[in-house]
Amino acid sequence: MEVDSGAAYSIVNQQTWEKLNDSSVLSVLPNKLCTWNNSPVQVLGQTLVQVKYKNTKFALNIVVGRGVGSNLIGRNWFRQLGITLNINIIDLDMTGVDKVISKYLNVFKEGLGTYRGNPVDIQVKPNCYPRFLKARPVPYALKERIENEIDRLVEKGVLRPVSFSDWATPVVPIVKKNGDIRLCGDYRSTVNQATESDTYPMPTESEVFATIAGGCYYTTLDLERAYTQVVVSDSTSKFLTLNTCKGLYSVHRLAFGVKASPGIFQRLMTALLAGIKGVAILIDDIIISGYTLEEMTELKFYIALKNQVYDSIRINVSLQKNE
Repeated sequence: MEVDSGAAYSIVNQQTWEKLNDSSVLSVLPNKLCTWNNSPVQVLGQTLVQVKYKNTKFALNIVVGRGVGSNLIGRNWFRQLGITLNINIIDLDMTGVDKVISKYLNVFKEGLGTYRGNPVDIQVKPNCYPRFLKARPVPYALKERIENEIDRLVEKGVLRPVSFSDWATPVVPIVKKNGDIRLCGDYRSTVNQATESDTYPMPTESEVFATIAGGCYYTTLDLERAYTQVVVSDSTSKFLTLNTCKGLYSVHRLAFGVKASPGIFQRLMTALLAGIKGVAILIDDIIISGYTLEEMTELKFYIALKNQVYDSIRINVSLQKNE
């Protein structure tokens, strides 16, 4: 049987039950069971069985399921069999976090930040011709919010209105969970066909886990509007131009939807935080591990100092303790 902490009941399939040749009478299970994706589990019933584990025996409840599903040891057997769980909890001690934030207020302030390094270039393939696509109609219910977002991005210096452009990509409004609008360009038919891919490798799950292994405390940092913090060159801003319901706008920050953006941003972040032990980076997410709370705080001080090449960084999950 497989130990499954997500299962409330221990369960065997009908085929296994028949092989056991147990003569116990099954009683009705009053509760309805379902899998992790809410699919119903069909059961024949439940009964008590004799369970032998090491040198001890127990009379424990078992559920018999129809068909040939998995045989699981659920949580109702854990106490008798001595099975324990390691649980990650949120630690409410924010002292270390508050120290870092108070010392580097300019890094953690609200609003759009700006990478202070050189503007980045996106390379265009040779012999590629500009493509100009018309703006797409937008739902009337979203029009005002889309126009407000365009005005906000113009105020922040992300967009600039232009009267003419050889390149134009239709804008795609994305409605986020909180109701805010994120403007993305549908660059599949324009820029992505004409530019080279940035093939900087992304870390795998195994590499991330190996990097942060051995920690007792974990902090995650999330850069707000990640790509938008990176300024692009004037030549790049021209072929990133968006065609919107309010006209043409050149794009002066790294844009969502451009296939080269993840590789460019990952390279910048990896170079920025290279050589710091216990720190893993996946695009705009920074995971910090420390064996002690003091070590964790020192790492956060160091990362905040390094991240002063940005104007803004936001904490999403402040501190977790692995008990």
